Amino acid sequence: MHFLTKFKNYYASGYSSLFILTHEEQRVVKDIITITDDHEDITIHEWDAQNGLIRSKDREILGENLQNSTELLRFIQNVKTQGNVFILKDFHLHFDKVINIRMLRNAWNIMKSRGNMIVFVGHKFAIPAELEKEIQLLDYDLPDEQSISERLQYIIDSVNKLRVEKNKEALVIEKHISDGAVEAAKGMTYGEIENAFAMAYTTNKIFDQGFVSTVFDEK
Repeated sequence: MHFLTKFKNYYASGYSSLFILTHEEQRVVKDIITITDDHEDITIHEWDAQNGLIRSKDREILGENLQNSTELLRFIQNVKTQGNVFILKDFHLHFDKVINIRMLRNAWNIMKSRGNMIVFVGHKFAIPAELEKEIQLLDYDLPDEQSISERLQYIIDSVNKLRVEKNKEALVIEKHISDGAVEAAKGMTYGEIENAFAMAYTTNKIFDQGFVSTVFDEK
């Protein structure tokens, strides 16, 4: 089942908390935000320890002193509106505070009654035993062929835009080369794919078998 389908099902089922295990923080946040395209009644928020709490739609900073993890949880407990999703980045690093564990345990029923959800996003599934029965783990798949192909096309378009600006002929990539490059990039994260494609072009200056080989080497 596709990630967003699973996510929507968990939300619709009244789950108050998910933990998404991934190194691709930026991509997963972008994907979650897309659910508001069909569900305007859902409001997405993002939190990290540097920027505090931000409403994703208009990038408005909410509250005061919400860089502090405990103050953040206090704020979330007091949110009276419904349909809020709070994406908390690297919050597993803040589970060492006893007060945070207690505030989360106290928050579940409140959030469930209001249709609100906390989504922890991190590269390491590390939660206290006191919370493990309340937080559902949700894996986030690596980019599929379509996503990899889109990244490759982005690199090709960027390269050719610069070439045209310098009055150089645009480069063409043959299908067997593009297919090989996509295959070579499987198993990497979104950022790794883009870096590998960029490195492959920088090394070879052309989209050929050497380009594909460099992508394999980078992986």
